[in-house]
Amino acid sequence: MEEVLAQQRNAARPVTGGAFLKGVALVIVKLAVAQIAVNLAIVLSGVGLLNVAFYLYAVWLMVSFMRRTVAGSAYVLRPQTLSFSKMLGDSTTSVVEIPTKDIVSVREIAYGERLECSVRRVTVIDAQAAQGARMRLCYAMSLLSARLARKIAGALAQRTRGYVVVYMEEGRRQACVFLPDEAFLAALSSLLPGKVGLDEREPGNETVMARALERAFPALYPFVTPLVSKEHEQAAREEIARQRARKKRQPSGEKVDGAAHRRRK
Repeated sequence: MEEVLAQQRNAARPVTGGAFLKGVALVIVKLAVAQIAVNLAIVLSGVGLLNVAFYLYAVWLMVSFMRRTVAGSAYVLRPQTLSFSKMLGDSTTSVVEIPTKDIVSVREIAYGERLECSVRRVTVIDAQAAQGARMRLCYAMSLLSARLARKIAGALAQRTRGYVVVYMEEGRRQACVFLPDEAFLAALSSLLPGKVGLDEREPGNETVMARALERAFPALYPFVTPLVSKEHEQAAREEIARQRARKKRQPSGEKVDGAAHRRRK
């Protein structure tokens, strides 16, 4: 049996009365909106079985709410494996085992970083490390307006939400987001020298979502090829500045003559 180098258990964080009431209110609002949508779909399609979709959605909402309030986690580090377990009360709901030889990097991750832009699949071990609805809205808004996405995110985009371990599985990069304490992180650094703190992201990403996020949060996406290069952007700014300067230097008489000429036309 392998020696245990480090282990950590995270109990479910207690929920305050205000947070619990907000969570319940949000669930009720989501259920009400879903019920209206399903009723409208039934009227338009005439398929009454669509009610099943509402019931399934209601069950999923309740399970998600329970996970946020009573879910815990456990990490175990051995020389050959790193294991993550999701706990619901005293029961283990899922386990992720990663061979340490397949680990590419372990680093901090900000709320504004969408891991799906650089890895195949993301597993969030701790509910407290999830992105949340606010950041998911920012990701969607970045496709429409970078300024609006930044305004919605505010300072949250740059805030650290935990650590991510990136590893290889079947030739593809996968990731797990977790919340290690200092002792567990030190054990990882000792076992994986050079990999803790390493930025594994490779330059050249040109997907639509990645480019939209790069325009909204450039500091978080240095590996993405911008839609407009820095050189072209700078050249455009200089050209605009030159045009403005020429307009300012143009005598007022020329402006009046030009306006009169356009009126005669």
